[in-house]
Amino acid sequence: MTLAERYHDQSLSFLINIIEYQHDYTPEAVNAAINEILRQGHDRSVVIAEARKLLSERIESYLDQFNVVNDKLELPQSHYFNEEEVKLIFMHVFNQWNTKTEDMTPDSWQYILAAGFG
Repeated sequence: MTLAERYHDQSLSFLINIIEYQHDYTPEAVNAAINEILRQGHDRSVVIAEARKLLSERIESYLDQFNVVNDKLELPQSHYFNEEEVKLIFMHVFNQWNTKTEDMTPDSWQYILAAGFG
């Protein structure tokens, strides 16, 4: 079975994850995922919206596991968004996440974010 056959009719989310986690896949697999998205005919705005949703989920998971004492804040990489866009998405997700959690004072997180993103 070829990669094109394997990825045929996979969900947009599945395909975007392959593209976003390129380091876990062969270049052929990434190209097959890109080609399948094109074959399925998704509008670019739909692809970007799904990529933003998946990146937001990834950031929230990262924040849930983040240890203020032992971890260094790192900005995730994205195929679909440049560094400035990722920072904006990160800050938006962080603000939503921070209102749900009460385990740190806001001042501590502001210091961590400033140190991490300059």
